[in-house]
Amino acid sequence: MRFSCILLLSFSLLALVGCGDDDSGANCDPGATMTCTTGACSGTQTCLEDGTFGACECDGADTGPGDTGGGGSDAGDTSTPDDTATPEDTNAPEDTSPPEDTMGPDTAPPPSCAETGESVSYTIRVVGVPEVAAGRVAEGFNLDGIVSATADPSGCRKLDYTSPDGVEGVDNGLIDLADVIESTLGMELAFDEDLPITMDNVDSFENDDCVSISISDSAPIIGAIEDGHLTVGPVSRVDLAAAGIAITIRDVQVEADITETSVTNGVLGGVMTVDELAAAAAPLTTFPASTIAIILGGQADMNAPMCDEISGAVLFDTP
Repeated sequence: MRFSCILLLSFSLLALVGCGDDDSGANCDPGATMTCTTGACSGTQTCLEDGTFGACECDGADTGPGDTGGGGSDAGDTSTPDDTATPEDTNAPEDTSPPEDTMGPDTAPPPSCAETGESVSYTIRVVGVPEVAAGRVAEGFNLDGIVSATADPSGCRKLDYTSPDGVEGVDNGLIDLADVIESTLGMELAFDEDLPITMDNVDSFENDDCVSISISDSAPIIGAIEDGHLTVGPVSRVDLAAAGIAITIRDVQVEADITETSVTNGVLGGVMTVDELAAAAAPLTTFPASTIAIILGGQADMNAPMCDEISGAVLFDTP
């Protein structure tokens, strides 16, 4: 009798748990699962830590009674919908404004000095390319901001010079280029023409933080005088003519000692593109510009990794 009562009680408990959705009072092993049904679907119950089964969770495999299988929503479906919402920022208006760097130095308004002081004119003569002293010492400027060696690709594998003042990284590909032009093209890179310079807005020849300078009718560039020493640049672009060649020089820098009547110890440096320099030189030779560009390209030391520009610096003073 006792055994029959135990069996009957066990089946009764199973019947209560399996057919109803009331999970109170049922005992089970935590983590155990069993199938269950509700009025809307069939699913699974999991035994909780307190030994009771949790709520019946529909598994979606069996739609259960009352579901017509159409496109309507299932009241017992607890699955998470696929999130296909569009991110908020996709509706933002597209920014079609040009990048800031498109308004570069060549298109920016040129700087100017206050309309004060006096104007003075000079005639200068380009003496030539600097000579190289022991230890690769030569006048010029560090135009690319690096100190490069022959194995350095960032300097187009060209060894830099050191200025007489001890500044390293001086770029002056024009020194080697002069030898190549003479030996290959039969031309001498001579600068024997006089160039006019006009300096405006000069308040003092000793110290003046803003003077305006035009070289050979170029657009004005801005410089300063400190202790009688003129410095200019870097200036993005200067167009000038020298030695019968009209050329554009970029990243221009100038230094010179200056008085009211003379300019001495002058150095003019900058960068020229191989193609522009070849096109300017072609009318002076029997070689086409393409051939000259190949020859000049071997001396290019700027604009890595393209290496299609040549640095240069020349000396000048008043005759």
